Amino acid sequence: MMAQLRLLKRMQDWQLQDGESRAVDDLELVQSIQHDIENLLNTIQGTALIDERLGLSDVKKLFVSHGSLAQDVITEEIRHNIDTFEPRVRRFNLEKDSDETTGSIRWRLHGEIPVRDRVIPFQSDITLTADGRISVTARG
Repeated sequence: MMAQLRLLKRMQDWQLQDGESRAVDDLELVQSIQHDIENLLNTIQGTALIDERLGLSDVKKLFVSHGSLAQDVITEEIRHNIDTFEPRVRRFNLEKDSDETTGSIRWRLHGEIPVRDRVIPFQSDITLTADGRISVTARG
């Protein structure tokens, strides 16, 4: 379980539990990963002190053109960031959702989260709105 959490969250857990291992709550783990991916994708590339590659380029500029080339660039940046900075999600697939709503672009993210002796399926929607904000929500 500890390997599934970011360092600061693990440190907080150690302090609260005095070093005892905690059982994995599947829903809590999935929500934590969704939250971390959302924060990752809302980071502007070059502004994070830990790694200048972390985050996306200025998606507002890319979103204005709304062309397929801009969407391909954003898709590849999302894929790269998840692959590089969210190692808890394995064997994932990112596909653009063809059902576009006005003023937003949406992708479907499918993957796996290996936990001890089992694998948790991971399915989320990633939505980019015209204001440049990205949200990551559970896929129902």
